[in-house]
Amino acid sequence: MKKWLSFECCMTIVMVVVPGIITAVFFSLYLVDITEDKKFKKEAIQVSGEIVGQSTCRDGSRFGHQYCYRVRFTTLDGEEVDFSAAGRTSYTAGLYILPNSVSVEYLPENSVHARLVGAESNTGIFLIGSLLGGGITIFVAFSMFFADQFRRKSDEIQEEINGLLLSGNIDDAICLAKSIDNDVRRKILLTDLVVKLYEYEFEERGGIVLDYLLSVFEKESSSFQRDSMLHTLASKLSEVKEYESASRVVGMIEHKDVKRISSYMV
Repeated sequence: MKKWLSFECCMTIVMVVVPGIITAVFFSLYLVDITEDKKFKKEAIQVSGEIVGQSTCRDGSRFGHQYCYRVRFTTLDGEEVDFSAAGRTSYTAGLYILPNSVSVEYLPENSVHARLVGAESNTGIFLIGSLLGGGITIFVAFSMFFADQFRRKSDEIQEEINGLLLSGNIDDAICLAKSIDNDVRRKILLTDLVVKLYEYEFEERGGIVLDYLLSVFEKESSSFQRDSMLHTLASKLSEVKEYESASRVVGMIEHKDVKRISSYMV
């Protein structure tokens, strides 16, 4: 139980906490970018700057090259400042040529904090990242919650079935497993019940429940989920040395990938 809890905690951290942290980071960057943009609109001073260098930051993308510029400008106080900027227009070559002289805006209390006038903001990217990360976090959290609820309910019914078997009420145990509304849970419980009946040497009852369970699977079209459950059934039957029944179950598997990994049980 402790090992399972430890594994569950690790899965919670990886699948919920990590996307949550990423969401928080993107949202923080979004807030910072919004605040900075407002500050520039309110306080920035515009001057003329000069591109003194250019390199290719990234190429081969569907949107073309991305260029990194080194821009130099002089503040109203006479301070000469260099800063880096990026864009998709070359000022030295290409169809769209950026002029050597560009408009620059900077914050008066921090002149090195400058940017090209009209430069693209990352606000949209940060917002999309935070919304996407938040959506993934909520989806995973709810999925894990419902999976845990599913497991807990299945365990409760399983304990009740085990109690009926131990007290000799085999027919009641079978009826209980068959009466479950949830299709997946019913198949899982019937699988465990079949194995336990064979394990307790109630082979005739085990065969009856197995026939019923396989008739349920026969009515369904082949799918990875269906055939994975059949593989699990065959594997558990092999563990209790019911090889003939296991071979029968494997014969019903149609999905090629599941069939390949189940072939060793035939």
